Amino acid sequence: MISKLDTINPVLAYWGKARPDHDSASAAWHPLAYHNLDVAAVLHVLLQRDARLASRFDGLGLPFLLALHDIGKFSRAFQAKRPDLFQAAFGKAPVLSAGTLRHDVLGPGIMERLSDVWKPARPIRPLLQAVLWHHGMPRTPPSVDLIDRGMSIDDLEAARVYLQAIVDAFEPPAPRDARERSAIKIASWDVAGFATLCDWIGSNETWFPYHPPTLSPKAYWDDVAVPRAEQAVDVAGILPSAVSAPAGVAVFLPPAARPTPLQALAETIALADGPQLFVVEDLTGAGKTEAAFTLAHRLMAAGLGSGLFVAMPTMATAEALYERTATLYRALYEEAANASLILSHGRRGLNRDFIASIVDPDQRARDDTYGQTSETTARADCARWLADDRRRAFLADVGVGTIDQALLGVLPSKFQSLRLHGLAGRVLILDEVHAYDAYVQEELFALLRFHAALGGNAILLSATLPTPMRRRLLTAFADGLGIAVPEAEPSAGYPLMTHFSAAGSVEHRVDAVSRLRRTVRTHRHDDVEAACTSILAHARAGRAVCWIRNSVDDAIEAHQRLAAELDHPPLLFHARFTAGDRLAIEAELRETFGPGGTEADRAGRVVIATQVAEQSLDVDFDAMVSDAAPIDLLLQRAGRLRRHHRPARPLDLDDQGPVLEVLGPEPVDDADRDWLTRLLPRAAAVYRDHGRIWLTLRLLAQGQLTQGHGFRAPEDLRHLIDAVYADDAAEAVPLGLHDRMLRAEGDSRAEGGIGRANVLDLSKGYVPGGGRWEDDAMIPTRLGEPQSLLRLAVRDGGRLVPWAARADAAEPESERWRAWRMSEVQVRQSLITAEVASVDAVAAQTLAAQARSDWAARDDAVLLIVLDPEGGASAGAEGAGRAEDTRVWRGRALDGKRREVVVTYTPASGLWVERLD
Repeated sequence: MISKLDTINPVLAYWGKARPDHDSASAAWHPLAYHNLDVAAVLHVLLQRDARLASRFDGLGLPFLLALHDIGKFSRAFQAKRPDLFQAAFGKAPVLSAGTLRHDVLGPGIMERLSDVWKPARPIRPLLQAVLWHHGMPRTPPSVDLIDRGMSIDDLEAARVYLQAIVDAFEPPAPRDARERSAIKIASWDVAGFATLCDWIGSNETWFPYHPPTLSPKAYWDDVAVPRAEQAVDVAGILPSAVSAPAGVAVFLPPAARPTPLQALAETIALADGPQLFVVEDLTGAGKTEAAFTLAHRLMAAGLGSGLFVAMPTMATAEALYERTATLYRALYEEAANASLILSHGRRGLNRDFIASIVDPDQRARDDTYGQTSETTARADCARWLADDRRRAFLADVGVGTIDQALLGVLPSKFQSLRLHGLAGRVLILDEVHAYDAYVQEELFALLRFHAALGGNAILLSATLPTPMRRRLLTAFADGLGIAVPEAEPSAGYPLMTHFSAAGSVEHRVDAVSRLRRTVRTHRHDDVEAACTSILAHARAGRAVCWIRNSVDDAIEAHQRLAAELDHPPLLFHARFTAGDRLAIEAELRETFGPGGTEADRAGRVVIATQVAEQSLDVDFDAMVSDAAPIDLLLQRAGRLRRHHRPARPLDLDDQGPVLEVLGPEPVDDADRDWLTRLLPRAAAVYRDHGRIWLTLRLLAQGQLTQGHGFRAPEDLRHLIDAVYADDAAEAVPLGLHDRMLRAEGDSRAEGGIGRANVLDLSKGYVPGGGRWEDDAMIPTRLGEPQSLLRLAVRDGGRLVPWAARADAAEPESERWRAWRMSEVQVRQSLITAEVASVDAVAAQTLAAQARSDWAARDDAVLLIVLDPEGGASAGAEGAGRAEDTRVWRGRALDGKRREVVVTYTPASGLWVERLD
């Protein structure tokens, strides 16, 4: 069939790719016809070598469509981008009128003008447009005469000759019944991502060197394009690895470990045909992650996915799971498979293990030079081409990242379709699905709709999921399948696994792990001093104790208060540390309070943390104090209380079991609007629905146990969660709190409305009407107060060095960029919004310019905050390491009202801001 391509030799004068700086040793440009064939050849090879992918796109005529993907480059508008090549091809200099159109805008117009050669049936048009709009976003088709907007009659004739040859050489998409239009629109999302992938590979000059127009198109296809595509696909690392035969959960467990009841169910539950959703609810520590891996493995082995992606709520939890997954994921694949594992979040370049895992012969990009001197032995592999761009993360066999990376697939962010395409072939595992506000929930519902519609499978994990939320998650997935969730009373059982597919919904009750069955007593503290007194008593008795506070400033104040009275300084953990210090603190937390922590290391240690410690970190404490918070968060925090079996815990002889101590006001019947604000003003701003907190404290106080108040796990958990989040819960809340509760509910509905407005419309297909496409950095995956990104610097002689390099200002130049990233910290813009002008402005600007010379062009909005130590010691003074550096460092900045503020930072306390007055 490709023999017909010989008829298009006259159009080889049109270039498709060109090098800005011509190297005489190679071709300066690449013919447009060759480039189109390169991209079509990539698709051809992928469909040949990936049976699941071939089935997914069967009958859509994609090789034909991909051979047309850049037909818009048959235009004066595009060819004039290289005036020298234009002159050589057409014998004259380019002259363009104002308002010329982009080639991906011209493409649909060209196809419309050439409908006498091939006219796609109306149902097929979304697929053609998805291919023509392969540059990351859909474009509005032109409504003007193309000849006036970048085309010439000769261009149109060249495009006609090319199109006719492609029609003769490739099989166009088969006509579709109008009733299939909706399915085609949905498929257009997947096709757009697939076209982008093929174009990115086919445009890589390393894999497809420019070739002079000396071969007939047929010879180029046979002898060049297809062989190069076969090699490129191998090097890119995007072919699925061979899945191993499932061997049960044991391959994901430590030696001699016995499966929990949940894990045993994951081994045996009957799978459905086609896309399916599992909602897994069980206690913290019940092995939900291993159960999810077991389910995913079985789905993959059944041909329902070629890999998996695990989405976590935060970068910290993603980092922890990546480290854990690196030891497990190879069990999913055959022993000889070179399966890839990728980490996907905004700061993954700081993870030395991930950087060390990157392999293949391509030259490392600047952002991936961080770990070259690392002595860490990688336990995982990731193809470099996949690692170069976070949007490719979903093409790896196994991925671990933040949920934000997946949510960008359902927002109008540039190249979102590539994310959707990659995810469609993966089992999507979402952990901590209870942990999101109304805005993110709407994004999550959209993600499940898209994933189901594109044939994906999902597993959702939670320890504290409200029943109404479970119903909404099932409904979102069902919407993607075009079916309804059966009307039935949801199970009140807990633990529970819900299995949903086109065949229906089945709820499986699960036995709780016997060692996790327990009674947790609760005790309320009326004031901060009482909480501090209790913590000091625990520490002096040799117990490891954690206090989770609801705001960073509250945590810093508590740290300062307790540090003066403890022999061993408390360990403070919150989000306002530099990236480097925070990683070190996380490592110390896991080492001291994780499963391997010894009693000697833990004895008398105190941790003061914010919400960053309540999710997915495998740590445990002998005693736990928490600021008042909604019930689901308190239950999460209680999950870190005596989590591991430790025979040598320093407990009292009359110990009656774990006690969750809560700092909060008494839930009195006549609570007024300032009921929470009087005791916890900052927490009152974080959790605006004070009625839910009142309900939480009242329910805990009503839990009548043999020894005081509290709850039984798992028996009471469903009741506690649903009682707080029931639709009619407000009826039990004091009238004095109704105003705040209604205001919080109104804010939540507004946030949900923004989320619904921002997400893409699955049913419309890949069209401009779905929203305004932007770069990833411009699309908010989460609402909240705008943040400022700071980089902290210190003085070293006559220059500024990154905070992270203050102990070794002479670090290699290759490590300097990493040191700046490790010196980053985010704060609310209301706290810090701008740098402050120095008295000696010229000298300060010179120093700042020298420091910024190490930064990337995209870092213009990053603020440089210069810190000086009290006493004036130099950056490299003795004791500059994090653990030993007890100095207080201060700088200046402007807050959100443009007032000058003092910025204080210590390695032990992090960053806080104080006004000068």
